[in-house]
Amino acid sequence: MKKRRLLAVLVFLLVYVALLQTLVAVESRGSGSIRTFGDAVWYSVVTLTTVGYGDAYPVTTTGKAIGAIFLLGSLGLLSFFIGSAADAFTELRERRKMGYRGTDFTEHVVILGWDGFARTILDTLLAAEQSVAVVTNRKDDVELLHATYRSDRLFVLFSDYASANLIELANLKQAAVIYLNLPGDAEKLVAAVNLRGMHEGLNLVVTLDDQQLRETFRSVGVTYVISKNEIAARLVASYMFEPDAAAYGQDLLTFDKGGDDDIDIQQYLVTEENPFAGRRYGELFTEMKAKYNCLPVGIVKTDGRTRRTMKLPDDATPIERGDYLLFIVDGRQRKHLISLFGVREGVHVGHGHG
Repeated sequence: MKKRRLLAVLVFLLVYVALLQTLVAVESRGSGSIRTFGDAVWYSVVTLTTVGYGDAYPVTTTGKAIGAIFLLGSLGLLSFFIGSAADAFTELRERRKMGYRGTDFTEHVVILGWDGFARTILDTLLAAEQSVAVVTNRKDDVELLHATYRSDRLFVLFSDYASANLIELANLKQAAVIYLNLPGDAEKLVAAVNLRGMHEGLNLVVTLDDQQLRETFRSVGVTYVISKNEIAARLVASYMFEPDAAAYGQDLLTFDKGGDDDIDIQQYLVTEENPFAGRRYGELFTEMKAKYNCLPVGIVKTDGRTRRTMKLPDDATPIERGDYLLFIVDGRQRKHLISLFGVREGVHVGHGHG
């Protein structure tokens, strides 16, 4: 398309120059106002732009014929520029839709691979007001995502999963988590190795079909390796002998619509501004339960890529900058925690990464 357009422009220029030279040749012999090549250019410009000042005009039959060509050419030139502008806007809109302008999201989740399972994850993340970048290798998915989710927290990128340059447009380096949702375990392993080669500190999460590959994925630097079948089996077994506890646990692990009554387990990074930094877990537990009816249930200690979760720690356990505090909260309490701690819930880039 571009080569044909370039060829058309070259042909137009050649014909245009030839007409100008012919116009000068025939008009300079008579008493007309077009005597030089510059006069011919000026006449052609005011004619092609339909301005028509009348200070230069042909008087010979051949000159008038060339003038008629310029007049007719003005319509074609106008159509050419309008068409080119429309094509440029269409291409720009298409590139934006396909994600080729990139995203400035930070602390976001990248979902590499789109299917029904990823859709459930996306619904949950958007309900929790988490920014998400979805990378898919099918154009139909792009159209579906844009039509279904009209959210400024969603970025969609059309890319081959092996194209490192394109996938970088999802701002991988600034992502909190990258979830590998490719069709098979082998594809996920290759993607994990490639991504680790691009950025050493990426926080990668995979769900496996074959849980025996767990250690293989951990050995290449995947942060969290989850077996969907194992989780489902344990939940089903729990429903069989303690259904109420299982239902409560499932409710804690899901975040439906973010309503005031929605119960959730959340984690918050301890920054220097956190009012409990440097204090003890017992103080946190007492004050948060009394003031906000929030239930602190743990502390996560991080050291590089190592994460140690302390479940219901001793009251004397120190709370340090870089730790994560775990709470059971509802929608109302969540708003208080964000305001109190000065951070949104979830893992933050630079904390807990390798």
